[in-house]
Amino acid sequence: MMRGRVYLGALRVEDGYLMMSTMRPRQEVIDLEGFARPPAKELTEAEIRLARQLIETLEGGFDPSEFHDDFEDQVGELVEQKALGRVIPLRIAKAKKAKEANVADALKKSLAALKKDPNSRKAARG
Repeated sequence: MMRGRVYLGALRVEDGYLMMSTMRPRQEVIDLEGFARPPAKELTEAEIRLARQLIETLEGGFDPSEFHDDFEDQVGELVEQKALGRVIPLRIAKAKKAKEANVADALKKSLAALKKDPNSRKAARG
C-alpha cells in the first residue's frame, strides 16, 4: 500500500540488485530513460537473510487475473454519483507527522504476520 492505494508488486534480481517493481496498469507506465541507478552498497548478512526469507515466503506462481485495481472503479462510482446530482461528502484527513521508515523492520513485522497466518499470503502479495 502506498499513499492509501493498494498496488501489486513483483520482486526480481537485476544486475545483482534485488528490485521491487510496482505493477501498474499500462496507461500509468512511463519511459525509464533519464533515471540514474543509485550507487552500489555492500549488503549485510542480516539484509541478505531477510531478503531470502521474504522471497521464500512470497514465492509462487503468478496469475494477474487474480488481482484487480479497484481505484478506477471507486473514482468512476464517485463520478456517477456526482453526475446524478448527489453531494459527495469530503473526508479531510488530519495532517500526521511522518514516521521515520525502517524498511527492514517493516519487512520483519510483515514476515512474522505471514508466519502466524499463512492464509494471509495472498493479501500480502496483492
